[in-house]
Amino acid sequence: MSTIIGVDIGTSVTKAVAFDGAGSALASASRRSRLDMLPGGRVEQDLDDVVAGVGDVVREVAAAVGRPPDAVALTGQGDGLWLRDSEGRPVRPAISWMDARASDLVTRWLVDGTIGTAYAHTG
Repeated sequence: MSTIIGVDIGTSVTKAVAFDGAGSALASASRRSRLDMLPGGRVEQDLDDVVAGVGDVVREVAAAVGRPPDAVALTGQGDGLWLRDSEGRPVRPAISWMDARASDLVTRWLVDGTIGTAYAHTG
């Protein structure tokens, strides 16, 4: 019997569910995500903590199923800045999509047409 573990690396919770070949859920696990809410609208996450959370929920679900999965599928937050160096180490804490440091700048870009111009070039 094949097993696929789907993982959602969300803003508030990382969740994993194991599915059999027919698409039935076999086991699930979750772990709260840690967000660092800092002065000036900064919202960051520790990359190593995020990766550890993924490992935790995948191992828990695999143990509940009783064997390693045939595949693991990952999905996560859509935006943010998650920098790693050439060795795979975090360069700095990840900047969450919730970070508001640039809100004044983005508001100016909306007003002066910069956002529209960028969208016309990038879609």
